[in-house]
Amino acid sequence: LSLSRTVSLATSQQQILLGSMESIFRGVVAALQRGGSTKGFASIEYSLIGFFKSDLTKIDILINNQKIDALSMIVHKSFSTQKAREIAANLQKLIPRQMFDVPIQVALGSKIISRETVKALRKNVTAKCYGGDITRKKKLLEKQKDGKKKMKQFGKVSIPQDAFLNYFKSGE
Repeated sequence: LSLSRTVSLATSQQQILLGSMESIFRGVVAALQRGGSTKGFASIEYSLIGFFKSDLTKIDILINNQKIDALSMIVHKSFSTQKAREIAANLQKLIPRQMFDVPIQVALGSKIISRETVKALRKNVTAKCYGGDITRKKKLLEKQKDGKKKMKQFGKVSIPQDAFLNYFKSGE
């Protein structure tokens, strides 16, 4: 793909991947709007120069150790680690907290290349215990810990539709 960009009578020609063209266009528009040189109008002239072999890999997203096919993507191998970290960090912000820790893993084949964790909600089970024996508090905390362990084994992560939409809006 050949890219030409004219800003203040300057022309730039570049060869870029077709998949990254949208994000570059957004960046150019934002830069032009910040500089005040346009009133929100910008354009990029491009032409397809051909198809080439490339070293592409598939990135899989695992949420709570379950593969989510809707979030998988194909990226260039040189960008895979950086992209994996971005995806994990963005999903950590988008997925709401559950009653147990939710691991977000980004895998390249069978190898996990990035991992983030959405921390569990914590209920204060000792709020009703005032003073007295410490063993009662320990017993309640241990009971809560066992319940969370069981919930993690059988629980399912509920991801709202807004999280999916925001994930795709952010260009990830």
